[in-house]
Amino acid sequence: MKDIAISTKAKPPKMEAVAKLAGVSMMTVSRVLNGQSNVRSETRKRVEEAVRSIGYTPNLSARSLASSRSQFIGLAYLNPSSGYLGQFLIGALASARKAGLHLILESCSTVSGDWSEELISFCKQSQLRGLILPPPLCDDHYVLEAASKIGLPTVRVSPSNHVSGFISIRIDEYLASLTITNLLIENGHSRIGFLKGASNQEATVQRYSGFADAMQQAGLEIVDDWVKDGEFQLDKALAAGKQMLSSKHRPTAIFASNDDMAAGVYAAAHQLGLNIPDDLSVVGFDDQPIAKSLWPALTTVHQPIVEMAARAVDLLSGADGGDDDQIFQFEIVRRESHQKL
Repeated sequence: MKDIAISTKAKPPKMEAVAKLAGVSMMTVSRVLNGQSNVRSETRKRVEEAVRSIGYTPNLSARSLASSRSQFIGLAYLNPSSGYLGQFLIGALASARKAGLHLILESCSTVSGDWSEELISFCKQSQLRGLILPPPLCDDHYVLEAASKIGLPTVRVSPSNHVSGFISIRIDEYLASLTITNLLIENGHSRIGFLKGASNQEATVQRYSGFADAMQQAGLEIVDDWVKDGEFQLDKALAAGKQMLSSKHRPTAIFASNDDMAAGVYAAAHQLGLNIPDDLSVVGFDDQPIAKSLWPALTTVHQPIVEMAARAVDLLSGADGGDDDQIFQFEIVRRESHQKL
């Protein structure tokens, strides 16, 4: 039997370990190591202490390679809402153009399950400076594992929670849903239906939780037959809306948790001869272009998708700094699709 040589040489610590110890993203660690000024002094001190603590030494050849591939930012997407993706691309492309960078898109619609190897291949072949993950990929375990394995600066947009080593950009979806539900309640509605989004998105959980808590706090009943799955898609919302509205005992208002589904509710109401807002109040979420195209125009939650996408690119380009968990403000846009009872 041949002797097997076992190396006892310890592997050098990685940047990921520094980020984890300091409680920041790898992008922030990179900024500190490169002497960039857009890092808070207390954060810089924490990173420097983590570097000394674990004895991390930057890989100069890797840093040189990174600087030579600075023209490309990756955007991986898997989202059934064309309206959301369109708004996201407007912001991301404008910011990339301003920074002199190129945006490379990777559709994940044909990949199911663990596609970490495909992601790693995409990132390496494209020689990316960084990666942007909008929902639902921002919460995908395999995706985050792959991004961490590569050590690629990654911005998660609208994630369920903050994960050390990544930068996150989001709004408070729970509070936004609670607020717009309370608008309906304040307008005298007690029989309120709700259309849920895609089951693989954390936004679905947060938006329903906000609705449910507002109803509970007001002492109102949530009727099971008035809570339907719409998967964030117009056609499925149309079918679900018809089910809700066909009964004699029907809701007087429906909160569709994105604007595409609100459009489906409009179609269902019109097919059943119901007038919006006289017979049915409808509110949505996102404030996509379709919200202003519907008649009457849709009352909805404005999520600054364009601005959030632009910020994601700015963070990867080095044009913007700040916290690793950035929260944008939402706004309730009141239009003509709801009224008081």
